Amino acid sequence: MSLARLDGRFLEVNAALVSMLGYDSATALMEVGADSLYASPQARPRLVDEALQTQAVGNWEVDWLRADGSLISVRLNGKIIRLADGEPAFEMIVQDITDERHKENELRQSQKMEAIGKLAGSTHRSTWS
Repeated sequence: MSLARLDGRFLEVNAALVSMLGYDSATALMEVGADSLYASPQARPRLVDEALQTQAVGNWEVDWLRADGSLISVRLNGKIIRLADGEPAFEMIVQDITDERHKENELRQSQKMEAIGKLAGSTHRSTWS
């Protein structure tokens, strides 16, 4: 879970997020800021624009960078809230979906190989007919 200003400054991060991203402390992650986590520089501005229109973030899947520079796939869900000073901020739940993505990719790859095998088998049979 995190709470961040629209400019990317974290106001709060929980221990689970700190651990998921491989940081030594909440302070270290907060110093980095949300903008630095996105593997694609265009992803966060698109997220902010959409969230401002809908006042929510629903099932956004993006790649983030862990503290060691490795990629992690995450699913973001949350909403825009108003802080005490009236400023909008993101209240966000972050789910690690890296394993889910790997399994989906493996399934797609095995389905491609199966389709190629079937195609090769049918071509072989029609050649001998």
